[in-house]
Amino acid sequence: MKKLLAPLGCLGIVVVVIIAIIIIVPFSIMVIIIINILGSKEDISLELYDIGNLSPHVLQYESTVFKYADELGIGHYTPVILGIMQQESGGNPSSTDPMQSSESLCGKIGCIKNADHSIKQGVSHFDNVLTKAGGDLFLAIHSYNFGTGFIDYVKNRNGTYKLNKTVGDKVAYDLAIEFSQEQYQKEILKGNGNMYSCLRAESKPLKACYGDILYVWSVLQYVNLTDGGNSEIVNNVPSGSFAVPVNGQITSTFGMRVHPITKEEKMHNGVDFGIPKGTPVSSASNGIVVKVQNGCTEGDFSCGGGWGNYVIVRHSINKKTYETVYAHLSTPTTSVGQKIKGGEVIGLSGNTGSSSGAHLHFEVHLNGIKNPIDPLTVVNNKK
Repeated sequence: MKKLLAPLGCLGIVVVVIIAIIIIVPFSIMVIIIINILGSKEDISLELYDIGNLSPHVLQYESTVFKYADELGIGHYTPVILGIMQQESGGNPSSTDPMQSSESLCGKIGCIKNADHSIKQGVSHFDNVLTKAGGDLFLAIHSYNFGTGFIDYVKNRNGTYKLNKTVGDKVAYDLAIEFSQEQYQKEILKGNGNMYSCLRAESKPLKACYGDILYVWSVLQYVNLTDGGNSEIVNNVPSGSFAVPVNGQITSTFGMRVHPITKEEKMHNGVDFGIPKGTPVSSASNGIVVKVQNGCTEGDFSCGGGWGNYVIVRHSINKKTYETVYAHLSTPTTSVGQKIKGGEVIGLSGNTGSSSGAHLHFEVHLNGIKNPIDPLTVVNNKK
């Protein structure tokens, strides 16, 4: 073995070790390694989660889940919500309550009678637990199973959800096991122990039969890790920051001005960059595409509400939600629902809509598309 490794040098040894880890280390341990490497769960959810191995019965609801999630500003969590549906239903969801969200609405099973209502309520409930969990995605996922009392339980112990406990060949959270054990004992003392049969064999020796101690691990089996989009990257934007979307001279800043076409004094909600038509325009940060307007031609000032062809990307940075607008494009090169990396091309500049010449109109909105802020106050690195 030493003779084989010697010619490889340090790099070769590292490669061999990595291959050995991939082959030998159980998948559950790899989950822990991946999570530790990636760090912030907020970044994972936005940039690296994608739809995994879901049944066709669950996949049929993808567009509906995205619709309601996007309305609440959490469209990027669609793969996770679908994973919850898959786990809740075993891949064959009820046509009347696919999210099994009746209990979150009325405290009992069966009060929701159609799929659309179920998904709207399920997404709303997920948004609520995510908010209560302070953006802790894994804690929110498990609270969908355990109930919101689990969030208080974790917070009162100053805990942060981490898959830090090996259970057989799977991974769990130590406070989830403790919570399940305590709640199970309370139910036994109430005389309700026979109502809990331990959903998993791994739970029985631990006497953790309340809920599912491996719920987060299970949901993650239906969610893939991805590297985001696959389009051209024109510059690297560090996660959690904004960059200007093009190289070009700023020709008009944020604030009141005389409109070059209408000659009226009005608010200019963005920053204009003077660039030639066809210049690649990149996303200012990691995010998800939530709106694409295409089909506008030069000279049609009203098309796209005056923006012409445009793209809107939603970003989650430091627990704040931003939308960035890229207007007057000649050609958008992305689609709604696509995950985008900062620096990834989302269109080519143009002169469509209410525009007097080829340029990019760039806007940044905070917590809603009707709340524009000066883009130059958040852009903290140049292209």
